[in-house]
Amino acid sequence: MPAELNRALTALYRSYEQKFNQWMHPDDPDKTMPTPPVFIVVANNIPNATAVADHIAGWAEKRSDGSTVYHEGVCPLFANYRADGPTGRVHTLLVHSQLEGEANLSTAIKAQADRLKLPGDDRDARDIVRGALNSVGKPGGLGEHIRCVVSVQMLTEGWDTRTVTHILGYRAFSTQLLCEQVTGRALRRSNYDNYDEDGRLVAEYAEVIGVPFDFMPVKNPGDTPEPPKPRYEVHSIRGRRGHRIEFPNVEHYLTEPGADGFSLNPERVIRWVPQGAKEAELAGSVGETTTISAEESMRQQQTITRLAAGLVQRWSQRMADDGEGWRARRRSLFHDAIRIVKAWTSLAKVTEVHYDGLGSSNRDQAVKEIDDACETTGGSQDRLVAAFGHPTLLDTSSVRFETSLSDRHTAKKSELNVAACHSQFEAVCARALDKHPDVVSWARNFRLGWTVPYLWEGTWHRYEPDFVARLFAGREDDDAVHLVIECKGVPDDHSERKKQSIAKRWIPAVQASPQLPMWLRRWSFVELDQPEGLSADLSAAINAARAAHPKSAQQGAA
Repeated sequence: MPAELNRALTALYRSYEQKFNQWMHPDDPDKTMPTPPVFIVVANNIPNATAVADHIAGWAEKRSDGSTVYHEGVCPLFANYRADGPTGRVHTLLVHSQLEGEANLSTAIKAQADRLKLPGDDRDARDIVRGALNSVGKPGGLGEHIRCVVSVQMLTEGWDTRTVTHILGYRAFSTQLLCEQVTGRALRRSNYDNYDEDGRLVAEYAEVIGVPFDFMPVKNPGDTPEPPKPRYEVHSIRGRRGHRIEFPNVEHYLTEPGADGFSLNPERVIRWVPQGAKEAELAGSVGETTTISAEESMRQQQTITRLAAGLVQRWSQRMADDGEGWRARRRSLFHDAIRIVKAWTSLAKVTEVHYDGLGSSNRDQAVKEIDDACETTGGSQDRLVAAFGHPTLLDTSSVRFETSLSDRHTAKKSELNVAACHSQFEAVCARALDKHPDVVSWARNFRLGWTVPYLWEGTWHRYEPDFVARLFAGREDDDAVHLVIECKGVPDDHSERKKQSIAKRWIPAVQASPQLPMWLRRWSFVELDQPEGLSADLSAAINAARAAHPKSAQQGAA
């Protein structure tokens, strides 16, 4: 090894040892990161790269008598071979341009492919080594245990490893761009949990030797970046369907002009008697007599939808000249028509046998009878409604992500396994939700995609409420009540604007939106700001939600 290269390697490896101990915590396995930091060497040609890899990680020497002698490398953490044989895992990976071409692979590449190959993997050596390279720094991949990568013309672009902390350059670069591309391998941020006092991510630095860096600032000598925190997985649990939480996916708000509505007068409903024959009997000369329907069988829901559409059409023809208010509200009247048709089918004693004819030949007759039984309601004021994204509802059924938030609570009444929290205050709230007898189920709203639009200083923003809870075990279906919970240790003007937005805009808009099922229209909101009194404040908020949304009279008191 050239003396200059050996000195640079020795110095940089000592720095890597410190970083490795900081990340992997050999004396404290609970703090160990899923994958180690990565040291890369960029060489100028294949022979030099192979020599550097052997020097760093050791090599196996085949002798003329058929025996094999193993030589140790100078970097124990990068060892592939020790004096007594191969190490249990490959720690140093050699990659070069042969992997991208058709040339025969070198003995070193083939040897490491054989060691990396898993039982049952029938890929060739190129694919195995490429697979290991592409999974460096990723738990569960072939390359998850790789600590050092020695490369020739392989790392200038397209390699997305976030755990590179050290780069040793052993080549000249013909352009500034190539230099920047190689350096970029170490510029992908590895820690997204380290913030300064102003809430900004703390800068991270890489150790680099052998490459000119006039194009970028050099790190301060006293800066010591924190290692990434241990990560864990948050996911939905099969078998907890009863604890699923659903969220209306509100994109923005609309003001809907008021207009006359319609309701069904039960005293005007008459029993349904379809006109015309709907069935015929076919009697053959041989065999059984069969009955056929003149109409193709239709599902009950299709029939109700067609009747509702016909009802809205009649209303529109009769009131089309009543101004913009009527046309703006026509969309919501369809949902009113669905409700009226369902009530009519019950009051008019419509049976399963009737649905065929109701779907086509007798539809006009049925629509007329339903319309005759309806009466208009008084004019209403303008109302705020929600405009929904796609899909209309989000839920907790297919959640899976990793996080390193240190405050967490193992959930019991949630479809998610863990509540990942930004503070101890939030973790206390999660425990209180699990314990409260009126809470049926709940979810920590972190990375679930549910946000609330709000206006701040003339610009629309979105924020994630902390928790949602479904309340009152005796209130399933249409009587369900949901409570939105925000944990705010120190309320400010910004949090007050969020609070007013969800209480004055989001909740009224959701309650007035007929696209939503009834069990997703009853919502309350509370902002908790005292950790020591959280349980009492939560109980008070639940009691207020009970008073604001009393149980339906036919189901008794809450």
